[in-house]
Formats: sequence, structure tokens, C-alpha cells
Amino acid sequence: MSKSDRIDVYLIAGGKYHNIDHARLELLKLLAEQPRVKVQLGADYSDIDAICSADFIITYTCDVVPTEGQTARLQAYMQNGGKWFALHGTNSILEFLAPDADGNPQVDCPERNLPFMEVLGSQFISHPPIQDYQVLVTEPDHPLVKGIPTFTVDDELYLSKFHGEYQTLLHTHWSEPV
Repeated sequence: MSKSDRIDVYLIAGGKYHNIDHARLELLKLLAEQPRVKVQLGADYSDIDAICSADFIITYTCDVVPTEGQTARLQAYMQNGGKWFALHGTNSILEFLAPDADGNPQVDCPERNLPFMEVLGSQFISHPPIQDYQVLVTEPDHPLVKGIPTFTVDDELYLSKFHGEYQTLLHTHWSEPV
């Protein structure tokens, strides 16, 4: 297969606090179904030359943050038309603090490496305990959500700070403390 027929993908699957091995395996199995896709794999952004040489980046990480130099390279990659599918906690920076008075662990999501979060478009802030919440359609005429009724999800609600321009297609209401 010549390069003109191939799609070079760099998959970054790594991080803390989750079973990244399972996600890595499942993503690799899905990508293997595509005969034109050639995958390189890493656990972080250390091979930034190979990452930025790919046609497409896929990340499934948690608390894996590029250095300042790697962030600048990723910014240039995206500004030059690069494609990036960022999954799970790619937009997370986690810092564990001393437990509260009741002994509960405390986690902060400090706003560091703002240029990285701006490239991604958001930063993970928190997720409340798993519970039911209702999802409503914000833009009912948009082709991606047209015909989808309001529905209930029993899962983690990810609370994020958004950067740059974005269009909300679905939403929920949240008023509890984080």
C-alpha cells in the first residue's frame, strides 16, 4: 500500500486512575478493522515528531499532559489542519490534595497548560457521583441530533470549562456543588 492509500494514525493511550489497557486494546481492535489505517502507539506525548507526522491523532488518556514544547508542536499541528480525536480525560489535569476532615480524598483540577486546553477546547473540572440526569436537545434542527428526543443517562456527568468557540447540541442542567 502506498502512502497515498494509507492513513497514518498515532494513538496515545495512557494515564492514571483508569484501566487504560482495556481502552487501548479496544481502540486498536477497532482501528485494525480499517485496512488503510496504520497505527503507531504511545502512552504520552514524548514522541512528538511521530505524533505530529501522523494524519490523525487519537488520544485516550487521563492526566497525561504535554510539556510546553510538545504543546507548541500540537498547536502548530492543529493550526496546519491536523486532525485530533480526543477521548476520555485527554483534557484532564489532576492534583490529589490532603483528605478532608471526614477522610475523603480531595482532587483539584488546576488550570495549568492553558494553551493545551485551548487546543482541546475544554478542561475537565469534575464529575459528580454516577446518577441519573436528563439530556435535552439544544439545537433540534442540527443534522447530528435531529429527531433525538430528551433522554435519561445513568453515568458520570463530566463538568468542564470551555475554551474558544463551540456549538452546544445537547445539554443538561446541573446545580449541585462540585
